[in-house]
Amino acid sequence: MNVLEINHRWADVQSLQGYNYLYPTAVSSYMKEQFCRPAVYRWMVWTPGYGVHAYYVGETANLAHRVQHCIRPGNQQMTNLRLKAYFDEAIRPTDTSTWLSAISSLSG
Repeated sequence: MNVLEINHRWADVQSLQGYNYLYPTAVSSYMKEQFCRPAVYRWMVWTPGYGVHAYYVGETANLAHRVQHCIRPGNQQMTNLRLKAYFDEAIRPTDTSTWLSAISSLSG
């Protein structure tokens, strides 16, 4: 039997050094520098007192571009349009946040 084991660590995506990205903040120059690389990422919708109540996990060749496309999707970007609609609805209550993290290292 073959076994594949992957160890990973989620790291918060930061819009500025020391400041975690929150949807729908614009993609900053810092993000374009630090996150213009392939990544496995997850969006999380979180409410205080309840915790995380939704995840979306994906992969991309350029995380900064992926975030930008989610904030401002094109008319034919069906997944991005669906995510934007969901996140926009999720953050209507003022105490709900949507944030982003990515796998920053892999070892096996």
